[in-house]
Amino acid sequence: AIKRSGTPPHVALYSIGISLIFLTVAAAVQLGGSWLTVGWAAQAVVLLSIGFVLSLSRLRAFSLGLFTLVALRLAVFDSQIDLDGFALFTNGRFATFVFGISSFYLGAYLYWKYREQIEEWESNISLVLIGAANAFTLWAFTAEAITYFNAFQLNVAVDLPLALTSLWGIYGFGIVAVALRLRSEIFQKAGLALITI
Repeated sequence: AIKRSGTPPHVALYSIGISLIFLTVAAAVQLGGSWLTVGWAAQAVVLLSIGFVLSLSRLRAFSLGLFTLVALRLAVFDSQIDLDGFALFTNGRFATFVFGISSFYLGAYLYWKYREQIEEWESNISLVLIGAANAFTLWAFTAEAITYFNAFQLNVAVDLPLALTSLWGIYGFGIVAVALRLRSEIFQKAGLALITI
């Protein structure tokens, strides 16, 4: 399509996008499990970027549906882990969460980069994607802490609440610091709420 004269450039972009979608879906179906989440996350980012390049709001809406599926899979299917042979931060669950979280941040970045193209219904999508990325980041660290204490049969009654309180407090202060720098009132409130909890 690129070499043929007179072919619109959209044809090449569509072909590349479709091939990437088939590649991610094929890998996810072949490998199964958490790879399905990884495939959907990659597909969501690719479709969102093509939606902006081609100015197709319907394609962007479809990518947001995929982001929703990624969030559901992370929350429901990818949160469980086997305690046998558990390794802190170097396990499949944490890697899946890192990839999913990265896709949410990339989606928010694309909405910021192409903010002149967005329609009215998309005006707060970047905030939603950043909020989801932060929520799943906190979720992943919390799940790692809980699993660590359970796997090694540490004093869950005393040490775990202290670890989670410290983790959430530090993360809350980090959110407030970034929100103050970016002058984001909504994330300042979210960080303060987390510190309060």
